[in-house]
Amino acid sequence: MVTLAAAAAEAPAFREEGLAKALAGVARHAAEWELVLYPTVAVRDGAPANNAWLQEVADPITKVTWGNPACIAPARAKALGLKDGDVVQVRAGSTTLSVPVLVQAGTHPSVIAVAVGYGRTQAGRVADGIGVNGYPLSAVVDGRARRTVPGVTVQATGEQQPLALTQTHHRLEGRPHVREAELAAFLANPRAGNEVQAGHGGEGTRSPCGPATSTRGIAGRWRWT
Repeated sequence: MVTLAAAAAEAPAFREEGLAKALAGVARHAAEWELVLYPTVAVRDGAPANNAWLQEVADPITKVTWGNPACIAPARAKALGLKDGDVVQVRAGSTTLSVPVLVQAGTHPSVIAVAVGYGRTQAGRVADGIGVNGYPLSAVVDGRARRTVPGVTVQATGEQQPLALTQTHHRLEGRPHVREAELAAFLANPRAGNEVQAGHGGEGTRSPCGPATSTRGIAGRWRWT
């Protein structure tokens, strides 16, 4: 048996200049934008967009239904004075797109993200006219459409467009967490602490479902399940 001395392993050298070069290739000024086009969980690339059930499915992250607003970071929205529903014009070269924004936590400050599969014109009566078509902004490289487009510009238009968000259903909308009343007030009025909140069933407002009355003629309260 022949025993050979093990050769000393040379430790790999860390090349700082190589890392710096790689980072410089992807770095961009904080003021620049990069458009990201992405498929949603329900509508995907738009093939099943004419299915009303899929349009009704809330995105698990944005909670958006029936549309595709542009997601931007909270810090960037604050710097630009934008809030949910504010319409911006996104420009890539000579192509522009007007789309409402959604302030979405977790979005990179340099990214504006728009879901694809919307803005259809010949998909059917459900999908036609829902949302905006982001595909014209995509860059075509080697015959393929790229879903990341650097160097786009974003400008506020001053317009507003309401968004269909299920997330807002979880807010108290100004109502108190707990209804309470002093004992003396309760003795004087058994309904103390249950006063109708402004904008939630008060005078001048009505339920979208009409009066809530049971078959026995007793007034009730509407609730969604």
